Amino acid sequence: MGPTFVSGDMLARPSRGTVNGLLCLIRDDFSLQGLLAIGVCIQALFTYFLPAPYAYIPGAALVAASLLPHIMGKLGLSKQAQECIIVPGKTTAFLDFANPVHAGKPPGAPALTDEKRPAQLAVMLIGSRSSTALGALEPSFVEMGEAIGAMVKELSTAPPEADVGFLNCESYIPSTHASGNGIMHCIYWKSYDHIMRWVHQPGGRHFPAWSKFRQMQRERATLASKIGIWHEIFEVSNAEGIYQNMPRMGLGDLWEAVRGYDGRVVYRNSLVTGTGRHASSNGRMGYTERHRAPGAEPEPSYRESEKQ
Repeated sequence: MGPTFVSGDMLARPSRGTVNGLLCLIRDDFSLQGLLAIGVCIQALFTYFLPAPYAYIPGAALVAASLLPHIMGKLGLSKQAQECIIVPGKTTAFLDFANPVHAGKPPGAPALTDEKRPAQLAVMLIGSRSSTALGALEPSFVEMGEAIGAMVKELSTAPPEADVGFLNCESYIPSTHASGNGIMHCIYWKSYDHIMRWVHQPGGRHFPAWSKFRQMQRERATLASKIGIWHEIFEVSNAEGIYQNMPRMGLGDLWEAVRGYDGRVVYRNSLVTGTGRHASSNGRMGYTERHRAPGAEPEPSYRESEKQ
């Protein structure tokens, strides 16, 4: 028997919570000291124009509005988005999760095979950054972000028969710079061929967005020189991951449409329990338990330490 699936098959791809990406970028455009200075200036204006205690009401309301959702979430009083729910224990990613032999597996059921097949996966990192005076508020940069968001929505809502190869997308703000880092999207695909088919498909959202950026480079060269875009693509032949008391993320949050045991199309998740062969990095990579790099010292027995 194989590893145990954490989730059962679902009739639809789980929807993600809505996060204001533009607000996150604006927040990243300022240092903590800058944000505090802005807050002090605004409070000083309220104090100057409004009599006490009314001058303190806007600030108190803003603090309450910021802290209340956080406190309610920590106390379990508000509904959490799917991507924020902690999966307890030790879990890992099973890249053979879409194998037809696993059809119809409910939560807690083991996969029918533990045999490792070569991973078929492509990962695209794509991002953008604005170096203009307006930063994330630059209209052309905002428009570019909306275009990327529309592309991800096109992929995530594509019907199974379209076979676009989309498995998941996660967004990050890097911390390379003190501020103005831009945004990065990590998109998981079934293969590099799926990426190329989607990029060049007639009527898709990618080509119009790319054409518009190229037009900006020709007609507004000064502005275009301050708005950067980039991407990297990796073909993955082998991979492993471990998640301890973490929400679904990365390789453990892949979803693919498969044919269920009753013939219906369902969506299956890649997250499984980190037990058996999947308890160690060597096992998850398909190596022997004694495998180590040439010249490396023998590793301690992690399994023995877990028993203590």
